[in-house]
Amino acid sequence: MKHKKKQVHEAQGLPKELKWLHISDFHCKENIKWSQDLVLNNLLNDIERKYSGESRPDLIFVTGDISFSGKKAEFDIAQDFIDRLLEVTLVEKDHIFFVPGNHDIERSEEEDAIVGARASIKNLTELDRIYSNPKRLKTLYKRQKNYRDFVNANRSKKIYTDDSSIHNITIELKSIKIKILLLDSAWLAHDDTDCRNLAVGLQQIKNCIDNNHFEHLVVALIHHPVSWLKEFEEVLIENTLIEDTHIVFRGHVHQGDISSIEKNNDRLVIFTAGAAYESRASVNSYSFGKLNLLTGKGEKFSHSYSGATNSWNLSGTNSWNLALSPVLNSEEIYSLVTSIVTEYPNYISCIIMNLKADVPRKFQDEYVLLNKSANLDHRNEEIVDFIDQLQWLTCFQYIWEATDWEAQFKRIVLSLEMSLISITKLTDELRALDQESGMLLNKLLNTSSNNAINSLDDSIMDFISTREFDSAYNLIEKWEHGVDLKNGEKRYLKRKKLEVALTEKSNKNIQLNICDLKALPDLDREELLLLSHAYYQIKMYPDAETTILQAFELGADIVQARHLARAIAGQTGNRQLVEKVM
Repeated sequence: MKHKKKQVHEAQGLPKELKWLHISDFHCKENIKWSQDLVLNNLLNDIERKYSGESRPDLIFVTGDISFSGKKAEFDIAQDFIDRLLEVTLVEKDHIFFVPGNHDIERSEEEDAIVGARASIKNLTELDRIYSNPKRLKTLYKRQKNYRDFVNANRSKKIYTDDSSIHNITIELKSIKIKILLLDSAWLAHDDTDCRNLAVGLQQIKNCIDNNHFEHLVVALIHHPVSWLKEFEEVLIENTLIEDTHIVFRGHVHQGDISSIEKNNDRLVIFTAGAAYESRASVNSYSFGKLNLLTGKGEKFSHSYSGATNSWNLSGTNSWNLALSPVLNSEEIYSLVTSIVTEYPNYISCIIMNLKADVPRKFQDEYVLLNKSANLDHRNEEIVDFIDQLQWLTCFQYIWEATDWEAQFKRIVLSLEMSLISITKLTDELRALDQESGMLLNKLLNTSSNNAINSLDDSIMDFISTREFDSAYNLIEKWEHGVDLKNGEKRYLKRKKLEVALTEKSNKNIQLNICDLKALPDLDREELLLLSHAYYQIKMYPDAETTILQAFELGADIVQARHLARAIAGQTGNRQLVEKVM
């Protein structure tokens, strides 16, 4: 059966892997050109030897410090390297992506402006003010002119202007849709005191994200670790990346690494590249990665330079998993499976939904029913492989082109069914499981979510009363990714998360949940009042004023909102607001 499964994969000709090359920090500089060429030419030879032909990458990510000091002549040297890299890998020009590093800035430009900007940004409000002022941005971005010209020259369509701060690119590759966020963490870089003086700005991320962004595999490129950002922004940006992206690529620290951050039901994978060239004597490095599109499992291959032998060698291999929450509810999964399967539709539906854990596993030349997580040292584990793939596809559906996703799902369901049918020794047990699964599904699919929502509200209030805020967030997010929620109920959960954040008085969580709630269409008066309260809590008084006036225009109860309105008017001096609540 293992051989047969492989034949099915190849016969379909559908994509199985996404592959990329990650390089960073090659610091092109005129007076070290010979030494640098020695290392980088060997790097190109190594990439050509290992990652050309069928092994070639689909994408290349370059995470900053392309030049040494942001000078045009240095970017001219870098251009020669990039041209040869694209030639070696056969990667399309529009499939290589760049973000700036602190070395990609001409620090002698606009020194007074950058010193003033760094000193003035003491909180989120001041940071938002800079992002809302194109003239200030244009002045600050003058230091990146050569970098921006370089990147524009390497794309068929320019992405940078003199004052642009929001940069993202959407592509479709191998039947999946990918959104790549090009985040600038270096625009405030200036000197050796950069650590804790940099900023990204929430707008850079959120303005790249639209309502359908999770119809994409979302990848973010950034040069610096978030620990280099100003303290008031670090956790906010980290939480936003966890919530809105799947993978982050970064550089700067000159040491390769792979890590993950988990929060509630979300998980972010972070790849850090070492320096491709620091010096001939340094441990220079680059990495190659791949993601299995049918399982969410990936590998990273790290390569390091040896000055003694003037060669690049494989220095490490890491496995990793991309975790996503299901985008299909129970009814949709059941409908899909029953449209395909004839023998065990209930059981297969339940096993995909994680409602059943018993699966047939080969043990001592016989099949027995064991828990899916049991790790047996046998080669024939194709049933569990099929289930893993189906569970992954229910998380990954909207990223795929629809017809290809349907073809993959149907093919794997049929392969699983064939494997189950072939186990004649377990026929009775499997039929019993299917019957039991049918009763479970019937109960699940016919449960009224209205009553469940009411009980959910009680549970959230219990957590709030005992100040178990993390438990409240976890409970809400499980329901958000849950089974049979209607649109109005999903809105309710977004409101409830913001209410929890307000009770917790966590400015970071308030900021995150403001973004979620205000992205909803046609906000009603209660939602606007809630937003106004949240803006007031984090001292964004003009926004609080705007939203409370909108709420009053929609007929919000003035008596109920009088205390909040007076507090906002006290900060903004808005006479119209004062008169409304007198």
